[in-house]
Amino acid sequence: MALFKRRSRVNLGKFVAPEPVEPAPVERVVEEGILISHTAVRMQVRNHLIVSAIRDDSSYDPDELAEFARAEFESLAAQNVLLAREQLTGRNISIYRGLANAQRELAEDDAAIAKIVEQSRQEAWQEISGAVATTLAARAVDSRDPDYAAERESRIADLLTVDFVKLQLDSVPEY
Repeated sequence: MALFKRRSRVNLGKFVAPEPVEPAPVERVVEEGILISHTAVRMQVRNHLIVSAIRDDSSYDPDELAEFARAEFESLAAQNVLLAREQLTGRNISIYRGLANAQRELAEDDAAIAKIVEQSRQEAWQEISGAVATTLAARAVDSRDPDYAAERESRIADLLTVDFVKLQLDSVPEY
């Protein structure tokens, strides 16, 4: 009885190299890169908005978010300039320079920046409202529950000792 039995070989056939493919035109690669960077900046703005609202208790400020989006595009453009300097082929240099130029143009385009800020605000609100709804659903109390009456006193005590105290502390002015 052999412990290690050799498996039979599977015939995978003979390797046939694929036909060579023409690389996409530089303009198309740049356009697709801009779409990707647009999405990346929108996600960065959304995350910045959420973090500043939750962690820093900041109010919504479209001008501050617009500056943040501009800085993100400028940062991406700077990265592409550095990548263009490191490349050996003219095609890659053209791609990175094209991306950098287009990202700088987007950073200066007020309408594009305003659109990114608004989309980010909507996405942030959807994410936050979904989290709030999930939390509320998890904390919901069903009055048909047999233990509802017995646990009512405990829920009221928690409300008075935890929630109202926190609310009162949060409403104390800082000055």
